[in-house]
Amino acid sequence: MNNDMLTEKKNKFGQAQRCLILVVLLVFATVIAVFLNLPFLRQFLSIIFLGFLPGWLIVLLFRLNRLESTTKLVLSVGLSQAFLMFYGWLLNQASLYFGYSRPLSTGFISIFISLALLIMTFIVYFTNKEGLVFSHRQVKLNTSDKLIIGFSFIFPILSIFGTYLMNLTSNNIFLMGLLLLISVCFVLASVLKDKLSAKTYPVFIFFIGLSLLLMFGLRSNHIIGTDAHYEYYIFQLTSKTQSWHLFERNNLDSCLSISLLPAIYQSFLNINPEYLFKLLYPLFFSISPLVVYIISKKYMNNFYAFLASFFFMSSSKFLMTTASARTHTAILFFALAIMVSFHPKITPFAKKGLFIIFAVATIVSHYSTTYIFFFVLILTWLVMELFLRLLSQREKNTEKTGIVALNENSFIAGNPVTTDILPVGQLENQWLRRGITFLTVVLFFVLLFVWYSQVTAVPFDSGVSFVYGTFKSLQNFFVLESRNVVPDALGVGLGEKGIPHHLEFIFNWATIILMVLGVIGFFWEIIKRVKKKIGEDSKIKSFFPRFMEMDLEYLFLGLVCIIILVVSVIFPMVSTGYDLARTYFQMTAVLAVFFVFGGIFAIKYSKLKLPPNWLLLVVLIPYFLSQTDFTYQMFGFPRSMVLNSKGEQYDEYYICEQEVSSVKWLKNKGELQNNEIYTDHAGVTRLMSSAEIATSHLNQTMLLEQGSKINGYIYLRHFNVIDGKLLDRKYKSHDIVKYQATFKEKDKIYNNGGSEVYK
Repeated sequence: MNNDMLTEKKNKFGQAQRCLILVVLLVFATVIAVFLNLPFLRQFLSIIFLGFLPGWLIVLLFRLNRLESTTKLVLSVGLSQAFLMFYGWLLNQASLYFGYSRPLSTGFISIFISLALLIMTFIVYFTNKEGLVFSHRQVKLNTSDKLIIGFSFIFPILSIFGTYLMNLTSNNIFLMGLLLLISVCFVLASVLKDKLSAKTYPVFIFFIGLSLLLMFGLRSNHIIGTDAHYEYYIFQLTSKTQSWHLFERNNLDSCLSISLLPAIYQSFLNINPEYLFKLLYPLFFSISPLVVYIISKKYMNNFYAFLASFFFMSSSKFLMTTASARTHTAILFFALAIMVSFHPKITPFAKKGLFIIFAVATIVSHYSTTYIFFFVLILTWLVMELFLRLLSQREKNTEKTGIVALNENSFIAGNPVTTDILPVGQLENQWLRRGITFLTVVLFFVLLFVWYSQVTAVPFDSGVSFVYGTFKSLQNFFVLESRNVVPDALGVGLGEKGIPHHLEFIFNWATIILMVLGVIGFFWEIIKRVKKKIGEDSKIKSFFPRFMEMDLEYLFLGLVCIIILVVSVIFPMVSTGYDLARTYFQMTAVLAVFFVFGGIFAIKYSKLKLPPNWLLLVVLIPYFLSQTDFTYQMFGFPRSMVLNSKGEQYDEYYICEQEVSSVKWLKNKGELQNNEIYTDHAGVTRLMSSAEIATSHLNQTMLLEQGSKINGYIYLRHFNVIDGKLLDRKYKSHDIVKYQATFKEKDKIYNNGGSEVYK
């Protein structure tokens, strides 16, 4: 026996040594490939070196050896990005302090990141050899698993080829086929749910998410979106100066996710910066549905957790990750912070450490997402504190607190729930587990304040002004038009629209109702158990064997997310100052669990003899097809630029080659130091991203003011020249004919058939 144990120990020691050697070789191979600029090898090794290795080492430093592979993967990717931002910023500041002006240059940054990773590797080797030992488990897949995984590999191929064909010929047949195939496979997975193994779902989820993200990311050869152009401009300034500074003295300076992070990747990868910026964030964010899956899996079985993740990635905001890099990066960190807080297999020490890392990563990624995160934390803490005080008061007023002990093993083992009488202190340990404490809230606010007020300054002032404006806007409380997109969300003017608009409206509200029902239903079930001390509910148990493992704190977290969404609707300034759709998407990272619960409770309370997964399918598939614009395309409404080469979104977002040519000509030939460039709202984005012209030289208002005298250049993009329209700040188009007097005073100095320049 002792000899066997000794042999096993030697084998593990040998495996740890081999893993150590492999990591060291990877580090040196990456550095050599970067310095010698070896095509493909440089890019391939750098992605692993930067995107996975740092986070994996941090996971091992926390001794999280026994986590599932999927959890390790998402933690490794998320922690890697956080490490690059933190370490890169510290290195940047230290280098500038000591007089070195190019800390993000390829040679400098590659050497110092390599040193850091080597040090971390040896620390792991000497403190956690077990973490470097990989267990070789044979993965057994049945026919159903192979079928679903086989289709999963087809998804990204269809996405890449379909987008290429769309860019080349405007033919969307492969992209439409992809969306239809995903829906069919979704139904197939529901039919085969009892035959699919746990290993299949993460693969299925990842490839669905990746294929959806690539559809938008690969559309056009240039930057897509509105905010994305401003973000790309900051990235270019950081990359070309090879250092991070407060360039513009605005909110974007605080976002390391769109300045320092892509600049580090560019130093290693050395690829077309536009493609780096368009594809880097979809690759990161493709793990976000897996994060939702992991969160959900604690409270439900694998299939229902898959439904929750599918709901999350069905959102149109998920598809548009490329167009909003900083927001989605912050939402990823927000979701990871929630995941580690409630994960049952992460130790308390690791939970605290990882939560702080992801919280700080959110702070340095996006200010608005951070403020929402802060309100989620403080409100959840307040609700839990109030609840505990009420329980304590009840305990004082009665000799015995008749509260059902919610034993998490009751439903798992199939035993009836006991009616043990527990004092509040003991109950808190079993059911009222708390991850969000007063110290958590205070620490988060201090970190937020330091970064936004002391380091970058502008975002904190903007946040204070926003809160002040929110309360000031209460005078418009009953004015529906003051709420930006809220009238559309409530169906104002829906009667004048087409069938796909009605379908989207119906199924959007169906998902919202199910989420709210999920939260309310859980509260109702808990109240029944507390007041009536009832036993096991077999109907609930048959759907959710882990039903009673729901942390009350997570339930309150869901309630707070609902409250934040309601506040976003009823306060005029909130819905106009920040996109309601972004807030909703961030909240779905938490509420996706309750969407599935809502489907279960809808079946239970309605007494329908129908499996809940079929009700959820009836809601999810039309919701998915509406959000991805499949239904709009089928009914002849060209809404999405992914599936069309016309329509409002295409006119605003899509950049033609003629536009880029004219912008570059203007930058090279124009006298820009003493002249402004006048254009419409979308024209500004072209000038910023394609020619790196600062906003101080751009004017998007006077061109649309009749009778205004313009001294400088006028830049007209494809939409202005071909369609004869100008776009204002509110995305309303105006006929260019109305402004002919302005152009008569100018000379046309450049024309390539799709874009023009006047002076």
